[in-house]
Amino acid sequence: MRLTDEYPSQIIERGERYTHNVNYCIKLGDFLYAEVEGTTTYRTKVQLSTLQGDCTCPYQQNCKHAVAAILTYRQGQSIDADPFINHLNTLDKQQLINLILTTVQNNPDLILEYQLKTSTNCDVFVEELLEDCSYKNMKKAMILAPQFTFDHIMDILDFLKNHDEDILVDYYESYYDDEIDPLYDFKDALMQELLNKTTSEQQMKQILTMDYAHDGIIENAEKFIQYVPLIKPIFSKEQYLEFLLNQQNPNLEEVEETLTEENKHLLYSLPTHNLGLAKKIAQYLSDELLFLTVAIYKEDYKDIIRRKESLPLLLAHKDFFIERKLPSLVDLFRKHTFSDESIARLLLSIEDLEPYDEKQLTYLVNQITDTDFLQQRIDPQQRFSKNKPLFEHLFQLNDELGAFLLENLDLITRDTPRTELTEILSFIKKQFGNDYVRNLITRHESIFKTSSSLKSQLKKLGIMISYRKGMFSVEVH
Repeated sequence: MRLTDEYPSQIIERGERYTHNVNYCIKLGDFLYAEVEGTTTYRTKVQLSTLQGDCTCPYQQNCKHAVAAILTYRQGQSIDADPFINHLNTLDKQQLINLILTTVQNNPDLILEYQLKTSTNCDVFVEELLEDCSYKNMKKAMILAPQFTFDHIMDILDFLKNHDEDILVDYYESYYDDEIDPLYDFKDALMQELLNKTTSEQQMKQILTMDYAHDGIIENAEKFIQYVPLIKPIFSKEQYLEFLLNQQNPNLEEVEETLTEENKHLLYSLPTHNLGLAKKIAQYLSDELLFLTVAIYKEDYKDIIRRKESLPLLLAHKDFFIERKLPSLVDLFRKHTFSDESIARLLLSIEDLEPYDEKQLTYLVNQITDTDFLQQRIDPQQRFSKNKPLFEHLFQLNDELGAFLLENLDLITRDTPRTELTEILSFIKKQFGNDYVRNLITRHESIFKTSSSLKSQLKKLGIMISYRKGMFSVEVH
């Protein structure tokens, strides 16, 4: 599976820059377990078969830290846990006990957790927590949560709901971190336990009164099918459609009855987690857009071409999951040397060109003959690598227009990343020559005179910059 199937290109690029921040990456079965340095130290878990990543960072899922872990593994820099597991299988009972004792010495929290779980009366503890909802007691509650009863958790969640303001004042002043929200994590963990303990209609009725529990019910739809008569009247049409689509084998007639123009967009993200069900629903509804979505996810070139007339309507939904697949679609077209200016124009009309890499952009741009359209897609605020293919093709179509735009757009500013300045100057040198580059750098003296790393990079392009005794000079070869 390709990274671009699960991660936007900008996240991949950030992850590429974070590989040196990976403290360790361990492969255990189908999972990677990594520790990555960021604003703080984050722990990341990635399933290799799906590339889905979970992280302790604020983004929580499919973040740059997960990408860094995947790339570390693919570069052969991870540790395989299999030899260690095989070693454990050779140990006798006493050797295993000794190993555990050594582990406990390095991780005394294991003893504290054991002591807490085996010596705590949950009834008494919950009463104490409701009297003193401190950070310390919340941490204990997180450990004890699997031992709480349904009623215990309901009491805690009701308390948190009714005392949010008090907790925010006392708790966040002492413990709040911009990167982490432990109170949110606490409530989320309790909600997960509550859903796990829901086994009766009466309990489901109680949960349904809490709006913030609805997402959890939807995510666990398969478990709660028996409570449909209770759930359906409470949920909105959109929520209930999500609930149906999270089932393995929902009633397709009910899916059709629940569909509206407002919630239909949910169908087009279905292939991300259940391609088989998406195909089944497409056949039942004879939905051309869903057929096309399935074809795009399956990278079925023939089916995509057969249904390409539906592409404008599909992209009009501006669905994140569809736009995430566009780079793969462009690669598929490149592989089959497919060329169609109207489709290239459509694929270039998305709000942000960031998902495409330079090769993909060049492939699309070279199919366009409309200089006005190309001019409109140039954005000085985006990275130059996204503008470069547009400029190159404009010069081919109308070199005067290309030159005019390149000269008049303010591409070099104090905010321009140093790595991009090298790329911009290389391109300008190619189009306008040495004298133009020399004059351009001189006009922006304050940007170029202080950065030694930038000077070193430009030297490789034949651009020598010096600033000595207050004198700024530029030589271009």
